[in-house]
Formats: sequence, structure tokens, C-alpha cells
Amino acid sequence: DASLTGRIKKEEFDALIDVAAVAPRKFGFAPHASEMFSSVQERKEYRAILFKTINTEGTGEISFQEFLDWAMEHIRGKVSHGVQSWAVAKLLASPAPADERACCAGGICKW
Repeated sequence: DASLTGRIKKEEFDALIDVAAVAPRKFGFAPHASEMFSSVQERKEYRAILFKTINTEGTGEISFQEFLDWAMEHIRGKVSHGVQSWAVAKLLASPAPADERACCAGGICKW
């Protein structure tokens, strides 16, 4: 919120997501943008859609309450079946043999 209004404009949203994702990425709970998107353009298009989804009031700006509501639901969805790092979730979803995936069950890798 560069203007200190308590609202995020479309132009500020991409940076907000990057800042909000620092801690989850640091601890392996979210992928880096480069792992999710093949280009900057793809990332920006996805986040433009996400901005509209979060802006439930339809004002063209995201209020703190709108962001908080979305973030809590997003996190709830991520942890509803237990907390697991992004890397482990990716490994478990991979087509690797079952015995290789099993070594990381519960988020504890035994390499």
C-alpha cells in the first residue's frame, strides 16, 4: 500500500504477492514464481485474475479485509489435510515409484 490508504491498487498487487510469499517460500511451503509460471507475462495475467477474485467489493482496489479474508481461506485450504512443504507435496505428486514417494510421508524425507 504505497499510498497508505489501506487499499491495494492493481499496480501494487504483483509486488504484494511477492512480499506476502517470502516467508512461506523461505520455509518451503510455497513455490517460487519461476516454478509456477513460464514467463513474467503469464504471472501477471494470473495475478490480474487473482486480483479480481480477491476484490469481492468490486472497487478496483483490495481492502485489507478482502486480502485477509482471501489469505485465511487460501491458507486454510493449504493446511486442511496437514502441513506439508511444497517440495514434499511436489515429490509425492510426482510419477516416481511408490517406495520413493513413501520415504517422504509426513513431510520427513529420509535421504
